[in-house]
Amino acid sequence: MKIEQLKYLIEIGHSRSISSAAGKLYLSHTTLSSILKGAEKELGFPLFQRIQGGVKVTAEGEEALALMEEMYRCFEDIQKLSTVNALLTQPVSIVISPSIHSALAVPINQLFWEQESRGRLEFQIVKGMDVGSCLIKNSGNLGLTYFTEESQENYRMIASRYQIRTDCLYTDHFYLLVRRDHPLAARKQISQEELQNIDLAMLEHYVASETCPVYLKTLGPDNRYTIFSNIALIRRSILSQNMAAILPGLAIGSAPGDDHHLFKAIPPIETEQNPNTMYLCLLHRGTASLRDQEKTALNCIRNYFKDLKNLPVLSILPAP
Repeated sequence: MKIEQLKYLIEIGHSRSISSAAGKLYLSHTTLSSILKGAEKELGFPLFQRIQGGVKVTAEGEEALALMEEMYRCFEDIQKLSTVNALLTQPVSIVISPSIHSALAVPINQLFWEQESRGRLEFQIVKGMDVGSCLIKNSGNLGLTYFTEESQENYRMIASRYQIRTDCLYTDHFYLLVRRDHPLAARKQISQEELQNIDLAMLEHYVASETCPVYLKTLGPDNRYTIFSNIALIRRSILSQNMAAILPGLAIGSAPGDDHHLFKAIPPIETEQNPNTMYLCLLHRGTASLRDQEKTALNCIRNYFKDLKNLPVLSILPAP
């Protein structure tokens, strides 16, 4: 006897009518009568006695239906376990910009695994300006991106309509990253004019980004640009070709490896026309809309930034 047949027989017992049960089960009277007849033949005794206006449960049927209900409850419990397991194995997606991904993917994943041994993070890397759009379009429930002060306020006004919250976790700045023997390495600060005529290694998403510093957008025609897919390649190009790169402090200070002493990070001169402050923000839906593992990931991100100032690798950055 198939498990769904138990459900059919149980419903007949509750309804005391084959016709009524058939309507609730979206089956025809003929089909349900045939299922009942086959079940009674398989069991070797009648479950119901046909009476005027419906059916009456037999003595054997009372005992059999009680066992069937217990069996079906066990089956439903097994299905619930399957559903819970599916939720546990479903990856937690974090929509993230490339430079933040390079800095946070490994430590956030480590914190998450310490709390969710069966969990799995999935980083969806998009241009920084697209992170907020992805959450609005329901392409994720958690996101990390940089905003300028103006773009942060603009997004907050839009995001509130979609029950998306914006938490500022970290105030960051851009720095010129060079090799220790680069011609500009001795500078304590860099002016926009000094950025002309140097070879730059760039991340592709900075080419058209709201958080891209003004001085990157206004460099002259004598600058040579090379677009790299990640910060690890940019660091290699700096060491091997003596190029320069303009990167957020978090991406510079959190880079893995023991070669930080080979680099120099120099803050640009900040003016009203060339601001050099941006805000790393956590975008997320309310906790009521998050799965348990998404809530864990949310807390891991927050806890990481609570302890961020204590990370020794960030000490290589000059004071802004």
